[in-house]
Amino acid sequence: MTERIRELVRQGNRTSMRVYRGDQTYLQVPVTVGLLGAILAPYLAAAGVAACLVTGCRVSFERAEPSASPRNAADGRVAEEAAGSGV
Repeated sequence: MTERIRELVRQGNRTSMRVYRGDQTYLQVPVTVGLLGAILAPYLAAAGVAACLVTGCRVSFERAEPSASPRNAADGRVAEEAAGSGV
């Protein structure tokens, strides 16, 4: 049971929720954070949904594909800077 919950949290962290209108993004968070916020503050979440409907905002869910390498771009830059500085 706990392994299933951990897997759901991992999937939620890979999926982001974006609230936007036109080219302007107002909020972009992992689904896990959005769900936790809705559980902890349901009235605030309902007010946010109502505001989104009134102002014509859109909500999209985007799933990030897991990379083949555990290193990200920031790790690569740090490694290159360290190698170039003679450290």
